[in-house]
Amino acid sequence: MRLFLAMTVPRETRAILARLRDDALRGARWVKAEQLHLTIRFLGEQDAAIVDALAGEVSRALRDRAPLTMRVRGLGTFGRRVLWGALEPIEDVVSLAADVEAAVQRAGLPAADRPFAPHVTLARLKRPEGLAPYLRANAGAETPLERWDAVTLYRSELGARGATHTALHRFELRP
Repeated sequence: MRLFLAMTVPRETRAILARLRDDALRGARWVKAEQLHLTIRFLGEQDAAIVDALAGEVSRALRDRAPLTMRVRGLGTFGRRVLWGALEPIEDVVSLAADVEAAVQRAGLPAADRPFAPHVTLARLKRPEGLAPYLRANAGAETPLERWDAVTLYRSELGARGATHTALHRFELRP
């Protein structure tokens, strides 16, 4: 099964990000508002047997973690294929991701193959016509500070209409 650990985007932030959809950005496949998330660690294809060990290690790693207070401020791209919202402040989420990474490795999975880059994917771009004007028009995109209070282990199933995410375990962050 295809797995990842992520934080769900809080309600108000999600609503604001959903309003950034623009049909003028041709070739964009927008992420559904209810699926907007901050990936903490993509795990890829894993055997179902790893889920319990992974859940136990992540639960222990996050046991004393307080919720994060963050906002999305500004947009960017990975190449010309992914449109994303930048997070700030990033220090706490980078620290949380490091703890999650250690837990993933204790559960027996290999280290991540790329550095953690905190962002919320907004759209995938097939042919990014209109990208530069879109980025200029939305350069000041910003959401209010909100509380991000859980990390969730998701199973992701790819289909013709995009991915379907199913929550397997939710790890609450408590003050």
